[in-house]
Amino acid sequence: MPSLLVYYSNQEQLGDIQKVLRVVDGWDIHYTQEAATPFDQLNNWIRHDEIQYLICTVNMNPELAERLKVLRYRHPMLTMIYYNEALRQNDFLDFAEAGVGKVFLGQERHIQLTDTLEEEARNHWRRIPSHFAGIDRQNLPPRAERILRFMERAPIRRITIEDIAENIRISPSHLRKEFKQYFKLNFREFKQQLLSHYETILLFEKKLKPGQIFELFDYKNLSAFSRSFKARHGVTWQKFKRKNKDPKTLSPLKEYYG
Repeated sequence: MPSLLVYYSNQEQLGDIQKVLRVVDGWDIHYTQEAATPFDQLNNWIRHDEIQYLICTVNMNPELAERLKVLRYRHPMLTMIYYNEALRQNDFLDFAEAGVGKVFLGQERHIQLTDTLEEEARNHWRRIPSHFAGIDRQNLPPRAERILRFMERAPIRRITIEDIAENIRISPSHLRKEFKQYFKLNFREFKQQLLSHYETILLFEKKLKPGQIFELFDYKNLSAFSRSFKARHGVTWQKFKRKNKDPKTLSPLKEYYG
């Protein structure tokens, strides 16, 4: 479900990380070599494909730390993981500067990374809860589950009837009928609840700002995002935030959206 990009420098590093990732389920995994990927290309890849995790196996140095720092600034939802056999003591200062969230080193790094990725996949913010919008996900037909998996995995801008229909190989009109049968809501209603669910997580649990996420939801600008938020919630996001400052007051909303 989550998308992961491995950034490596040589075949030895690639082979080492692939041993781990072969046994990890539920991830959309991409690989790119440092020498073959200019920084601008790496940045655009992360933005366009909504890469959510970056595993860096390149030996740490000040230049790499600066590149990671820029990526972290431009993509506040990107989780950066450093994975390597060893590390120099001074490199920890570079990690602090770069905003690397997780570091796996030494002989136990394979097990630690496997366990971490499995936990991240289970708890990822894009996962649609079992009882979201009143559905019982555990008892859905296989095609309905495929629809939900696509909605969890695809870039948010691709959560459309046309893209889902193409993925499961039926016509959009057929999908609209089946969608209502599976989920008791039409596609637009379901999608609006899902976007509200994601907004709640990003704005009020992950403490991000609208300016950091409006492009993720495929809005042309911040004003368009703000208008849409007000239409869904009845108030501006600033008023909604003040009203729900106490995390306890968010629980009814979270329960409603799953």
